[in-house]
Amino acid sequence: MTVGGFMRIPAKKDLEEVRKVLESAIPDIDETVNFFKGLNIPEFNRETRYCSLKDKGDYALYDGKLYSKENDFTEVEQYRDFITESVIEYSTAKHASSGDSSIMVGALARLNNNYSQLSDKAKEAAQRLGLTLPCTNPYMNNIAQLVESVHCIYDSLRLLDRLSSGNMNVGVGRVDVREGLGVGVVEAPRGSLYHEYGVDDKGIIKSANCIIPTAQNLANIEEDIEALVPGILGLSKVEMIQRLEMLVRAYDPCISCSSHFLEVKFIE
Repeated sequence: MTVGGFMRIPAKKDLEEVRKVLESAIPDIDETVNFFKGLNIPEFNRETRYCSLKDKGDYALYDGKLYSKENDFTEVEQYRDFITESVIEYSTAKHASSGDSSIMVGALARLNNNYSQLSDKAKEAAQRLGLTLPCTNPYMNNIAQLVESVHCIYDSLRLLDRLSSGNMNVGVGRVDVREGLGVGVVEAPRGSLYHEYGVDDKGIIKSANCIIPTAQNLANIEEDIEALVPGILGLSKVEMIQRLEMLVRAYDPCISCSSHFLEVKFIE
């Protein structure tokens, strides 16, 4: 790996080993789909703004433009026009929004925006799991992650076929060091990950800005909780806490957030 791409195509034997690993994972992922089919997913729907990369060719994980149904397409370099961070008085974490709305990023957002570009096997898995798009139930985010896992296995096999055929250019031209600002966005498993770095004429980083998926989801989690609570007041205290914790963890926040995000206090 180097600036601008990769130095060489992996050796044929290495590609064959990767193929064996991927093919051996197919029965496991199929069994996982069967397991998830038996889970009881709570019914809860709330319209929100789903943000992700979107590409006209492939299911967007690395390339494309910033997209939501409300914002259409935004160039990655103009990400500050697409997403806004703000400091919240009661939190040590920034909140993110797009326009005047909280946002959701992650697997469910990507499926809502890019479902048509999933592999056929992933679409079959979505059907088996009862995931109909568009979906506004945040509890289904973990189901969406599983559908993406199916897609990634089969799409990786497709990419291996391209590499094995030699029909892929990995040549890297010379990169001259100069002063400038670079922006990149990729879809990490839990959502869009923004990186911006400014470098001087020696290539030394002078400024940096990163926006992580968990921070982008925080405001949306809070609004989901606010909308959910009136509908679960008839449950026992234990059941209410469990339902709220399930909601937070469905977003797949970083481990510290999933453990410490929520403290439920009951007012008698």
